[in-house]
Amino acid sequence: MMTLPINFHMTNMTKHNLFYPDRRQVPSELAMDTIWDDRAVAELIRAKSVDAKSPTFLFLGRREATMLHDHLAEVFGEDAVSTLNGTYYMGLNVKTIDCESFFAIGGSKLTRPYDVFYNPELLRRDDHSA
Repeated sequence: MMTLPINFHMTNMTKHNLFYPDRRQVPSELAMDTIWDDRAVAELIRAKSVDAKSPTFLFLGRREATMLHDHLAEVFGEDAVSTLNGTYYMGLNVKTIDCESFFAIGGSKLTRPYDVFYNPELLRRDDHSA
């Protein structure tokens, strides 16, 4: 049986079985002015990482996707960043949402599978504070 992350809805399921947040019900988690703030993103990822789990997806609106594209082009060169499709940023799979402005981090993946192997209680904790 498949379990859905909190605040994700079946109405946003694509033909590829990816779940996207319903931006009408999930508020944007980070607001950036005009340039990409990698420190703020890293802090949010750390805040949402609990025990042996960390977020999986980085959901961006068009404005934030453009800022990330520009940031990566500045770091790696314009030729290295032709699209954000299939891009991973700080370990998160980047997904563009069809809206003007949106930023959310979601999903859940194991970050330390060996810790879970030796301490399965980490997976049983019901901590949704992050």
